[in-house]
Amino acid sequence: MAAGRREPRTARWDRDRTQRLRLRSGTLPPGQRRHRQVPQSARYAPLVADVLLRECAGSGTVVDIGCGDGALAAVLPHPPPVRVIGVDASATMPATHPGTAVRADARALPLASGVASAAAAVTVLDHMDEPTAAIREAHRVLKPGGLFLATAISRGDSPELAHVWRPVATSFDAEEAPALVASVFGSIGAHRWDAPLIDLPSSGAVRDYLIGRQVPPERAAAAACRVPTPLTLTKRGVLISGRKKRGTG
Repeated sequence: MAAGRREPRTARWDRDRTQRLRLRSGTLPPGQRRHRQVPQSARYAPLVADVLLRECAGSGTVVDIGCGDGALAAVLPHPPPVRVIGVDASATMPATHPGTAVRADARALPLASGVASAAAAVTVLDHMDEPTAAIREAHRVLKPGGLFLATAISRGDSPELAHVWRPVATSFDAEEAPALVASVFGSIGAHRWDAPLIDLPSSGAVRDYLIGRQVPPERAAAAACRVPTPLTLTKRGVLISGRKKRGTG
């Protein structure tokens, strides 16, 4: 970039986003890289946290839909600049959450209408048969002008493994997720990632990666033997944002 020229905001966001994903994935610059299995929610929570801090700091309550053990809360500053309420259908996960969390269905949030400044769903809507029902419920609990954020993984994720494994199509893949959110919120933003983010240094690492994607251990081990290593995986997905229109209930 020429001296004195300011980097465009979009380009800067894309560069910073890729670096955060790389660090969170356990994939570092050459000479510093290491393999580490990281849950999907933990990998992409920093992207959502960045937006929350920029848009909602000091402005009320954030509902973390499908919070799990609190990956989103864990990457926010301490004390957090917003109040985070985790919601998860699991009977055990809310108990391990570092903050406030309750057991509830994402399609029936235990909150009054119009009380939240933001709602986030980090790699969770793909587990639902009808994710639009959860998106509508998030819309209900948001204040007018409130922010909704969701992440989705692409069906073209990890293309380097295409000869042995492909992601199973879900109800909320990156290819259709923006349209589903737009059906509830209207105008949306969609920021995609497509970058080499995870290093798998050995066949054992490939096997573990596949097991983490619900491949049975025996099949994962057999598939891993067919993958040359070391291998760097390309991760693909999208961060979707929408706001509840002002003047709506």
